Amino acid sequence: MVARDGGRGYARTTAQALPHADQVADRSHLMENASHAVLDAVRKSMRQVAARLG
Repeated sequence: MVARDGGRGYARTTAQALPHADQVADRSHLMENASHAVLDAVRKSMRQVAARLG
C-alpha cells in the first residue's frame, strides 16, 4: 500500500514502480480535501441558513 499525493504524475509513477500496490491518499491531503468540501457546502448554504435565522 502506498500513501501518496493526489497528483496524476504521482499515480502514474507509483503504478509503474509498484504495479500491484494499492494507492491511497495521504492523510494531510485527505484532510485538506475534506475541509475544502465542508467549507464549500457551508458557503453554498449560508444564504438559506441566514434567511431561516432572520
